Amino acid sequence: MHAFRGGLTRALSRSSTGTSHALLANASETRAFASSAKPRLSWRQKQKLEEKKRNPKANAPRQAPREKVARQNFLVTPAVDDGKKWRILSAGILERLPVIQPDLKDYEMDVEMMEHEIALREDQRLDEDFWFMEPGSRHITPEEAPWPNEEQDPEELIGAGFQFAPRETEDDATNNRKSLNRALKGRVFLIVKNTAKDAKFPWFFPLGEAQSEEKMRDAAVRHVAENVGEDLEVTPVGFAPIGYVKYEHPEGHNSEFDGTKVFFYKSQFLTGDVALNAAKAEDYLWVTRDELAEYLDADVAEYVKKIVPN
Repeated sequence: MHAFRGGLTRALSRSSTGTSHALLANASETRAFASSAKPRLSWRQKQKLEEKKRNPKANAPRQAPREKVARQNFLVTPAVDDGKKWRILSAGILERLPVIQPDLKDYEMDVEMMEHEIALREDQRLDEDFWFMEPGSRHITPEEAPWPNEEQDPEELIGAGFQFAPRETEDDATNNRKSLNRALKGRVFLIVKNTAKDAKFPWFFPLGEAQSEEKMRDAAVRHVAENVGEDLEVTPVGFAPIGYVKYEHPEGHNSEFDGTKVFFYKSQFLTGDVALNAAKAEDYLWVTRDELAEYLDADVAEYVKKIVPN
């Protein structure tokens, strides 16, 4: 009985195993059939296929593909070897920023007057005892309010004994160009007089060569300090030069270089006084942008006026 039951169990297990294998085979065939089914095409895709069969050359490219050409980057000018040996110098353009607001232009003055007239029409002046009045004891209509265009005493507005500082100083009147207390409405620039008698530019910005492994900007700041003293505190503006000038040496010039290139680096005055170094410079001046033409070469002055603000 037990043997029969065991044999029947094994027979049933074999039959069930065969059935499962058959089901798996049918499922794999079904998946293969489903995957091999053709995708449905839209009427436009069918039309393109039929057109391609009728005219195989219709889909040929209209023109040959273009070859990629390496284009030059015009933002970066490649270095050109002109076959000359140049002496490289760094010049520091030291500027003092405006101290007071510049004079208003005509249209700016018109806008200021218009805004002032609007304020006079819309503002209302209160009575002197307004803050001591009981609430609701008196009502002032805009028509009854006093017109605020009466002459006012400046001492009541800004305090007794106060006076506005003059916009034109004594140094402006005497044209003292060694003083920073002049031309307060604009910028002034430091120039020094070269001690060498055969210098290309007798009056120029502090300049000189850079030392070994010294940056050009640091060299410009150092030459400013060497000419007018380290008590003058300055701060450089940017890392790149704001411009440069070059000139060739005349024939027979006792130098190993064919010419000189001067790169300008701008810095701003913070505080301190000038202590002129007689070994480096004979004299110094603080001049405005328009006064540069009186001391510098005409072409150099015209170029510097384009790269420095007014």
